[in-house]
Amino acid sequence: RSFLSRGGIGLLATIASGLNLLPQRQSEARPLVAFRQARYIMGTIVEIAVAAPHRHIAEKAMSRGFAALKQVDQRMSIYQAGSELCRVNRLAADRWIHTDTDILTVMTEALTLSHLSHGGLDVTVLPLMQLWGFVQRAGRIPTADEVRATLPLVDYRHVQVDLVRRAIR
Repeated sequence: RSFLSRGGIGLLATIASGLNLLPQRQSEARPLVAFRQARYIMGTIVEIAVAAPHRHIAEKAMSRGFAALKQVDQRMSIYQAGSELCRVNRLAADRWIHTDTDILTVMTEALTLSHLSHGGLDVTVLPLMQLWGFVQRAGRIPTADEVRATLPLVDYRHVQVDLVRRAIR
C-alpha cells in the first residue's frame, strides 16, 4: 500500500518501526538519543527527527521516512512534469480524468480546506503561481492585466471529484 492510503500515518509508522529493528533484552536497553536529518523534498526543506538507542537504527528509520516522502513527491509534485498530479492538472480542465485513490483523497481534502477557508486556501491556485513565476522558480511581478486574465482560472468551486468513478475534473 502507498503512504497516503494508510491515512498519512505511514511516515510515523515507518519511523516507529525503525526503532524496533533490533530486539533488545530489558537489561540491554540504551537511552534514546535524538537524531535529525534534513533534505530538499517537495519543494522545501524537510527535516525528520528520530529518537533511537543507536545511530544506525535512527538512520534506517529516517531513510525510510525520506523514501516515503520522495514517493509522494514523485506522484504529487507540481514541480515534476511527469507526476500524476501534473497530468491531472494538464487534462482535467477539459474532461473527466481517471486517477488513483491517493490523488482523489488529497484533492478531496484540499477541496474541503478550500471550502472551509472560502477560497483563502484555494486548491486551484496553480495558474497564479505560474503567472508569478513560483513554479518555474523565477519569480516576477505580473501586470494587473495579467492577473485579471488569470483569475477566472482560479476557483475551487469548479473542481469536481467523483469517488465512485475515481475521476476528477
